[in-house]
This record gives sequence, structure tokens and C-alpha cells, in this order.
Amino acid sequence: MRLKREATLFPILLLMILAGACGRSATSSADSDSTVAQTVGEENVADSRIFLNGDSIWIAGGRGVAVGTPIADIPAAIPALYDNFETSEANSATQLHFKKGDEYIFTVLDFGEGRADLIMANTAKVEVAPVDGWPQQPVSLSSPFLNVVALPGAAPEWVDYDESGMWYWRWNNLWFAPDQSHLTRELSMHLYNEDTPPSPSDFDESIAIGYLATGIPF
Repeated sequence: MRLKREATLFPILLLMILAGACGRSATSSADSDSTVAQTVGEENVADSRIFLNGDSIWIAGGRGVAVGTPIADIPAAIPALYDNFETSEANSATQLHFKKGDEYIFTVLDFGEGRADLIMANTAKVEVAPVDGWPQQPVSLSSPFLNVVALPGAAPEWVDYDESGMWYWRWNNLWFAPDQSHLTRELSMHLYNEDTPPSPSDFDESIAIGYLATGIPF
């Protein structure tokens, strides 16, 4: 069953996004937004952790960006979360790539309605926000995928795309997929087969999280 956008890149798509990011950078035209963001106190959040849950990304002790926010209302910078962003067009969506210096922190997708429809982590610095004590250790890109499998209630869901598909995992309205560059034979046999969902035994410590977002990017 194809998921609706509103319910919403594989690692390959992520690499395409980052390689193709060539849009405009946010400039001083939004200085007023930057001034508001500075009220958080950059010195208080500079070393804070970055959290992502099913509907927003934020810096601990500071501000963030939420799903549903009008693109025009997103500040040009938020202290310690990002200091610039670029835009690009691909796959029927406008993509906003938020950076801190030269490092990509997260990407926002706008499917045409002028709002943030999906937030995707681009770095291991973005952690899954704790809920009721879980995760019990940080979960982020490059963490062992077994850490996702171990989350209470985490379950695989089949996602169709281009007459094919793949299993994703969903927990607390976040979506996960394993890094596909180092799959075991057993996991490869199951990951792309709708009739045989992967089991925990298909994973080992070498298989990392390759996709972390608030939804599916298509």
C-alpha cells in the first residue's frame, strides 16, 4: 500500500539531494528572524544536543522547526541548530538543506503547499528524542540498526515505490531504514521482499541506520 505524503529517501536519494544541492543560501533579508532567534542565547545552546521526533527538530534548550510550519516563517538561522540553508528542486518537492557552517544538519521537504512536510536527519548529531525512557542510548544515523529493532513497539512497514518497494521501520512517528551499503545476504533477501519482512536475526552490529525522518519522501 502506497503511503500518503501527509503521513510522511533512501540513503541513495539522500546522497542525490546533498550532491545536487545548489540553490540559494538564506541571506540577510531575514535579519529580523535571525535577531529573534538570537534571544535564545547562543552561549546556552551551543553545545546542546539536537533532537528529532515525529513532528519537529530542535536544539536542546532552544528553538526548532516543526512539520507544518510555513516555509516563509522558518528563520534564516537558529543558534546552534543551523546558520544557513540552501534550496533545490527534485522529485516533485522543494528541498531545504539546513547547514551549520559547511555541515548538512537536516533537510526539509515541501511537497508544493509552501510548508514543511517532512524533516530528515543528515548527520549523526541529530538524535531520536527520548519518549518514556526510550531510546535508552542515543539513536542516530550510523548507530547500529539493532538499536531501532530493540525499541518497544518498533515495527517494519512495507513501502511501495516505482513498482518495487522496501521495508522501513516506524517508531513514535519516526521512520527508519538501514544503510544499504553493508547489508548481509539474509537481510538483502528480506528487505526488498514484501512477503518476508526482516527479523531481528537478520541484523548484526555492522548494519547501521541509514535513514531517519518524520516520514517517507515520496
